[in-house]
Amino acid sequence: MDYDDGTSEVLTTGVTLTTSNGVVASVVTIGGRGGFGGLLQVVGQAAGTVTVTASYTTNGQTYTYPTQLHRHSGPTATQIGLRITPSAPSVKVNGTQQFHAYATYDNGTETEVTNDTGCSWTTSDGTLATITVAGNVGGRGAIFGGGTGGLATGLAPTPTNPATPVTINATYGGFSVTAQLTVTAPVLQSLLVTAAANSLHVGQSQTYVATAYYDDGTSATVTSSATWTTSDANIAVVSTSGGAGRGGPGAVVGGSTVTALAVGSVSINASYTENGVTKAGSAPLTVNTVSITEFHITPTLPTIHMAISATQQFQATVIYSDNTAATVTASTDWTSLTGAVAVISDSGATTAAPRADRGHDDHHRHVPREHGFHHPNGVHGDADRARRDAHQSHHASRHQTSPSWPWSPSVTTPRL
Repeated sequence: MDYDDGTSEVLTTGVTLTTSNGVVASVVTIGGRGGFGGLLQVVGQAAGTVTVTASYTTNGQTYTYPTQLHRHSGPTATQIGLRITPSAPSVKVNGTQQFHAYATYDNGTETEVTNDTGCSWTTSDGTLATITVAGNVGGRGAIFGGGTGGLATGLAPTPTNPATPVTINATYGGFSVTAQLTVTAPVLQSLLVTAAANSLHVGQSQTYVATAYYDDGTSATVTSSATWTTSDANIAVVSTSGGAGRGGPGAVVGGSTVTALAVGSVSINASYTENGVTKAGSAPLTVNTVSITEFHITPTLPTIHMAISATQQFQATVIYSDNTAATVTASTDWTSLTGAVAVISDSGATTAAPRADRGHDDHHRHVPREHGFHHPNGVHGDADRARRDAHQSHHASRHQTSPSWPWSPSVTTPRL
């Protein structure tokens, strides 16, 4: 390589050689593998003239130097064999393995033909492993491309009893050679148990997640396949999402819903087995007791227009002594004290009572309710039931004072 300061350098790496006619002359590598660590050599194959071009790229600039060679009649290099490397590798499922094929010649040279369009790559079982080819040749198990040849991908574990690897076959110049590829499943390394919170109130529930980690760096959620237990079933129990298997210290397969029963600390455990390997994980859980300090109903000023929408959904929310909040709409007792004006369902949905001609109706009775949070205008939430839902197994003091709601519901019928 000549430089503009008058110096020069012999390049031994980074140079590529190409020929204008591979029938007359080809480029081979002497020593090394795949062109790495070896010397490039032009080998005459037949009589004729060929242009050999050397290319080298540095600092984003590519330099080329062509030269002509004349091959006279005489002995030519003849292919005498084909070899493949590696001979017996192993990959994980979804892993890849690059194979290389080399044509050997009677003059002691060899050339890599992995990406030659004349090199055919196949596998003995395309359901266990596939392999790419550089051109549109190949057979069973081959993937037809136009890019790199000899790249195998493991799809499923190969049989182990007895061991039956996939046979990788390369064919070039009338010669064939094989290698054996073993595909293995990822090995389970650990199990992680997680949840949204590490503490619950008595009566609350939450779902846990089990995540398996493998030796190939992948992971998978195995919650439904894991076996779940609790270290103390008097403090918390584990069940399936549908509730089956709840209660007792026994294991629950697929269960990951934990319900807090009493104050204390407990460990939520999961174990998972795959391909004979078992891993376990756990997460700590603290169960606390709290009391209800506030009870709210929203919205505070609803008006139902019968010709537009005859239903109004209410929400009930409790505030606990630890300043956390919870929606208890579904577990609240709902009652309308003026059923002629509006009725309310167990879910907190208010429906205007039909009337042929109704104007603004403010005749809502104030009916006190012992031990409950009273609504001053005819709809109230039963705090006792909300309290019972949130504190199934501990004694919470009842609040007999009522918050003040600036709430004046009305039902109107538009007049024509």
